[in-house]
Amino acid sequence: MDPSLMESQYYQSYMDGYRKALIGNYKDALRDYARCVWLKPDRAAPYYQVSNIYEKAKDIDKALYYSKKAMSLDTVNIWYMMNTANLYQYKSEYDSAAEVYTRVVKISNDPQYVYNLALLYAQSGKGKEALSVLDSLGDEVGASQQVLMTKHNIYNSLKEYDSAIAVLRSMTKLFPDDVNNYGMLAEYLSEVGRNESAKKVYRETLKLDSTNGLALLSFGDFYVKNNNTDSGFYYYTKAFCCSDLKFENKLGVIINFMSDKNLLDSKYREIIGLLDTIQPRVEDYRIYAAYADVYMNVDKYELARKYLNESLKLEKMNYIIWQQDMVVNN
Repeated sequence: MDPSLMESQYYQSYMDGYRKALIGNYKDALRDYARCVWLKPDRAAPYYQVSNIYEKAKDIDKALYYSKKAMSLDTVNIWYMMNTANLYQYKSEYDSAAEVYTRVVKISNDPQYVYNLALLYAQSGKGKEALSVLDSLGDEVGASQQVLMTKHNIYNSLKEYDSAIAVLRSMTKLFPDDVNNYGMLAEYLSEVGRNESAKKVYRETLKLDSTNGLALLSFGDFYVKNNNTDSGFYYYTKAFCCSDLKFENKLGVIINFMSDKNLLDSKYREIIGLLDTIQPRVEDYRIYAAYADVYMNVDKYELARKYLNESLKLEKMNYIIWQQDMVVNN
């Protein structure tokens, strides 16, 4: 066949396949791409398009086969490599994905590609390799909060707690205006048993922003976890009065109380007090249901019934509330 005619037919078949794939006619599109391969077996693009079709059909093994074929025919096309790496990730074959991304990084040292390679190493359990890759990023990118948090998480997974803490401390210095970084540091110190250091950081945080609801809430959690409920509820009360603390955050705290019978028994008046700070501002059936839960726990059934009735006025289809109402009335 004349080479120019062959080229023309190849192009026509390729475009036909592309258009058919766009409208979901994959069966005919595959025929067109098969013709492309017959006409020009050394071209990578048809294999790549076939890979995309099989991926949409959730046939990941075939999608991977054709993507690898495209990558072998065009060894410098980053898109083919990234497609192959993504398919390996879909199969949770992170080592293989990392091998492909290593080739990508050799062609383009784009920071995003380098970062993705580090994540793949981390996912495959190669924390040291991941850290080494992250260290290769330039000062500007390497000092970003995203990269630093990734380093922290890797150090934590390696149980290198001092290094994990050091990364969070560096974030407080690099981004001193972001109070959340202090909160993360304090919570992590508490998590790994460095309670005195955690308490110090919490206090530093509140010096920077004494009305930060999330920081106050976290400090309250810290005290309750360490069996100092009086101090805990002191900070809960301050947190619930903060305008920046969302209703869902407050409700989450109340719901957590419900699983702690001892806390409900010893602090039910304080919990009611916290609900009292929410109720005037929010008309939500869950608030009234929470009141009822607390009162039911301390056998104050008349009060519980009152709040269940209020809850049912706002939400008549909730089975759990009807069940509670039946228990209280019984």
